[in-house]
Amino acid sequence: MKNLLDWVESFIPGHFAVTIVEKERARTFVAAQLLVGLGMAIISLVIELLLHNPIDSVLYLFTGTFLVFMAFMLRFFKSNATYVNLILCGLYISWAVYVHYSGGFVSDRIYGLALLLVIAINFCTKLYQIIWSVLIAIYVIISYAIHLENNAGNDALIARFTNVFIFYVIILAILWINNYLKSRRNRHFLEANTRLKKLNKQKDDLMTVVAHDLKSPLQKILGLTNLMKYESLTEDQAQICKRIGHTAEEGEQLIADLVEATHFQSVISFDKLDVNKTVYEVIRSFEPVAKEKNIKLKLNGNVDLPLKTSRHHFIRILDNLVSNAIKFSPVGSQAIVRFGETDSSVWLEVQDEGPGFTQEDQKLMFQMFQKLSARPTAGESSTGLGLSIIRSFTNILHGEIDYVTELKKGTSFRLILPKKIEAKRKIIEKREVTNLV
Repeated sequence: MKNLLDWVESFIPGHFAVTIVEKERARTFVAAQLLVGLGMAIISLVIELLLHNPIDSVLYLFTGTFLVFMAFMLRFFKSNATYVNLILCGLYISWAVYVHYSGGFVSDRIYGLALLLVIAINFCTKLYQIIWSVLIAIYVIISYAIHLENNAGNDALIARFTNVFIFYVIILAILWINNYLKSRRNRHFLEANTRLKKLNKQKDDLMTVVAHDLKSPLQKILGLTNLMKYESLTEDQAQICKRIGHTAEEGEQLIADLVEATHFQSVISFDKLDVNKTVYEVIRSFEPVAKEKNIKLKLNGNVDLPLKTSRHHFIRILDNLVSNAIKFSPVGSQAIVRFGETDSSVWLEVQDEGPGFTQEDQKLMFQMFQKLSARPTAGESSTGLGLSIIRSFTNILHGEIDYVTELKKGTSFRLILPKKIEAKRKIIEKREVTNLV
């Protein structure tokens, strides 16, 4: 079922899924539509082969074909409401014809119109819920009036009308009560979500203040250690001074990673990025670090056209990937950076000769503050935030991050970024919600 819903999602335009709730409703509706449509097409064949009833067979085939065909036309509609109401129109007409040729008001198939009520109340706005309820009531009353005219004084017909009326009142009551309960539940979720957003904002604000207040003393320590370099120090004193400066730098980096991992920009700027130039500049910036460990940095790739993405986030992802490759690779090894493009995406791969990831590591590797079994090979610091930042920033850029790893042989991370940003986002923040149920 999950595979079906994922496939159905490819049919749904971005403007149909402005919120997570609307996205789920659209997926459910289209999936049910396809299943019912295919089911009715199959039933039409069974009716024709076994029962030899051409009218029923044609009506079932028409309805099933209409439902399947409309699923493929979904992308041409401007709103979900228009699409759902057009589906209801098709079902209303086809079922009305079906009831008419099956005996009209006295046919048990008249109860099938309740399906339209279920669809309308679950997927339409309140206005259209009322409109469809009235249309169904009008059809039932007209059908009854036609039969009553031909069978005046028929007590059985009056009793049947009473039964049909009670049936639809019960169905309508159940649907409205269910709709009301869902509406209350969704309001509670929205209120809870609003509170969580406020708390999250307070956390981000606090993180910003703490980071600023912590950075100031660390920068002062770095400034003092730089001044002490010009003093006449013994070898031991110079070594201690160097360690103090290194520790302060690590503290600054930890603060920067922590802020970046927990406080992302609310507005992301997507501009044209020269991938070749940017990758080359990042790799050059790591050459001194790689040289200290005698690690060869190899670069191979080409992207012809600029990529529309966020320069800051792209560089931070590449920074973390290359930094990890150098940090966890043994002295004298090599790290290879490859990149290229396909018709729809730009890809970038960073391969190292480090220790690889164990099965336990792979369960935790993209979580925050997780220090894995591998350790930096030259005593470098590791905060456990790098892979978390990579995953989060990849999501922001609508991309994918994957890896291949082998113990004691190394790991290769592969980043894939789309050339065109889709209208629907993988992570959708809800700002204003109407018609949740």
